[in-house]
Amino acid sequence: MAIIYAVKRYTSFFELTDKQKYVKRFLRGKAFESLERLYQSFANWIAKVAVNRIHGTTSRKPVEMIAEEQGLLISHKGKGRYHIQHRAVRHVARDCMVTFETDRYSGPRRFAGKPVEVQTNHEHMLIHYQDPLVVSHPRCQGEYQNQIKKEHYFGIFYGKDIPSVAMLHFDHGSLIQQDPQVRDLAFYQELMEGGAH
Repeated sequence: MAIIYAVKRYTSFFELTDKQKYVKRFLRGKAFESLERLYQSFANWIAKVAVNRIHGTTSRKPVEMIAEEQGLLISHKGKGRYHIQHRAVRHVARDCMVTFETDRYSGPRRFAGKPVEVQTNHEHMLIHYQDPLVVSHPRCQGEYQNQIKKEHYFGIFYGKDIPSVAMLHFDHGSLIQQDPQVRDLAFYQELMEGGAH
């Protein structure tokens, strides 16, 4: 009884979609003692009946078209799983962050305010600008997380002004720890020419 109900539900689904009428014809009025018997009967029907019918769009038998296309098929043996990539266009915010889903990823400051393309799979977040890859981050594994590379912010505070100690500390924390009285003057010269390296 449950199998008959399942078949009725299956046929009503196809009545709603109205795209697979030949499957509905196979199921109409039939009862199966088990799900395995339904699968067996359906596989036999496809192999003997469905592939030999004339297709409404192509006006050809599917079995003939399959035979013609066999030589064009590319083997998948020995190849890795297909990775699904998500792609989207995002803008790099003024804080150099790109938001994707609920996570944020840093990008170099020169791209702030510009549109970038993000591509993601299960392991990496790739950020492209006008096709070339700009940066790759490990993919965040939770919600509302950040992936930040400190080098993306190098020189963000400098502009034309001489940097303050706080600004220097942001970019050059290890150098700022030195005592200013014993610091080499070459350090200040480098800062005036565009920053210490």
